[in-house]
Amino acid sequence: MHSISNKQYEEYQQYLYDKDHSRIITPDFIRFLCQANNFDPEAIGKQILEYYGKYRAEGYYDLRK
Repeated sequence: MHSISNKQYEEYQQYLYDKDHSRIITPDFIRFLCQANNFDPEAIGKQILEYYGKYRAEGYYDLRK
């Protein structure tokens, strides 16, 4: 049986937290985003940039470093 380090365990716990709080991009999310914007590349890009700005303003990216 393999054992994992404390750091690996903490990273896995962070992954589970992010997954539970919709902070991970999944193929289903990408499909939903594209369909919601009628597959318009400009609208998709605009929405992604809005999400990025929102998370950056909340300091989310600073917490992940």
